[in-house]
Amino acid sequence: GVEAQKRMGASTFFVLGDLDGVAAEACKNIVLAGVGTLRIWDNGMDAYDANAPPGNFLATAGAAGKAAGSITVARAMRDTLQEMNPFCFVECR
Repeated sequence: GVEAQKRMGASTFFVLGDLDGVAAEACKNIVLAGVGTLRIWDNGMDAYDANAPPGNFLATAGAAGKAAGSITVARAMRDTLQEMNPFCFVECR
């Protein structure tokens, strides 16, 4: 109910590690559910790197139109997730 949604809006969720397709799907669901803060930490890999974790649809969308070497997977995800729910604070590192 309303109280549960308030608690969710006051909560923080942390994702650390390889940001592959499974992580992207989980982050999307968490942001759309209404969590207050999402923190995403990865190893700083370029979103255009051939060795980037596969299947991350959020990073692909967030990196569109940006130069190779200018955006990390986490930052590209942050940009996309922030658009999905502007009420959720999405932080990346």
